[in-house]
Amino acid sequence: SLGFISFELFINLIIGSYALAAMLLMGYSFLLRLSFKPSVESINGKEIVSYGAYSILDKGAQVIVNSLDIIMIGWLLSLDDVAFYSLPFFIAAVTITPQKAISTIANPLVSQALSLDENEQLFDLYSKSSLIQLIVGGGIFIAIWVSAEELLSLMPEKFGGGLYVILFIGISKLVSMATGVSGSIIVYSKYYKKNLYLNCFLIATTILTNYIFMSREFLNMGITGAALATSLTFIIYNALKVEFIQRKFHINPLSKKLGISILLIIILCTTIKPIRLVNIHQILAIGIKSAVALLIFSFSVYKLRLSIDLNAYFDNILRKK
Repeated sequence: SLGFISFELFINLIIGSYALAAMLLMGYSFLLRLSFKPSVESINGKEIVSYGAYSILDKGAQVIVNSLDIIMIGWLLSLDDVAFYSLPFFIAAVTITPQKAISTIANPLVSQALSLDENEQLFDLYSKSSLIQLIVGGGIFIAIWVSAEELLSLMPEKFGGGLYVILFIGISKLVSMATGVSGSIIVYSKYYKKNLYLNCFLIATTILTNYIFMSREFLNMGITGAALATSLTFIIYNALKVEFIQRKFHINPLSKKLGISILLIIILCTTIKPIRLVNIHQILAIGIKSAVALLIFSFSVYKLRLSIDLNAYFDNILRKK
C-alpha cells in the first residue's frame, strides 16, 4: 500500500493513464480531421506483413536483451544482487537519455534519405548524430562518474559494489551513442531483416558472456561481471552494425572530432574523479565535482569547435543574454 491508495488501484491508475493518453490523441486527431483511409492501390500487402512481422520480433528481441542481465543475476546470483545491480545500472543508463530525443528527430530524416537514395544526406545525419550524441551523453557520463563514489556512499554499504556497474554500463551506453543512427539506417532500409538477426546474436552473446563472467564455474565476478558482460556484448553488437553499414552503404561515423571527444571524456573522468573534497557534505561534493567537470567539458567542446551545431546552439544562447 502507498498509504492512501492500494497497490491494485495504483496499477489500475497507471494503466488508465495510458488509455486516457491514447484516447486524447485519437480525439485530437479527429478534431484535426486527419485521414485514416490509406490508398489501397499503393499498398504492397506482402511487404507490409513481412516488415510488420520482423518489426514485432525485433522489438521483442530488444525487450529480452534489456532484461537479460537482471534475469541472469537472479538465476546465477541472488535476488538481493538484482537490487544492488539495478540501482547503479539505472544511474548509468541516464547517459543514453539524449539518444532517444535525437532519434525522434533523426529517424524521419533517415527514412527520407534512404527512400530518395540520398547517400550524402544519410552520411551527414549519421556522422552528426554520432558526434552530438557522444558529446551530450559524454557530458552526462562525466558528471555521473566523477562523483560516483560520493553518490554510492550516501546509500547502504552493500551498494558500494555498484561502482564498476556504473562504469561498464556507462561505457556501453556511450558506445551505443557513438554509433549514431546506425540502428535506424538498418531498420528503415531494405536490409531491415538484418536488425533482427543482430538482436538474436546479441541475445545469445549476452547469455553466454553473463554466464562466463558470473557463474561460479568460471570467473565468478558477481554484479561487476554482469555489467562487464553487458558492456562487451553491446560493444561487439554496435561494432557489427557499423561494419554492416560500412559494407552496404560505404559510410561510417568515425572522424577526428569523434576521437578528440572520446579522448576528452577519458581525460576528465580519470583526472577529476580521484579528487577528494574534505570537510564538506557528500551531496555538496557531488554537486561541485560534477559541475566543475561538466563546465570544463562544455568549455573544451566549445573552444575546440567539435560540433558546429552545438556551437551554433551555444552562440544563440549567449546572444540572447
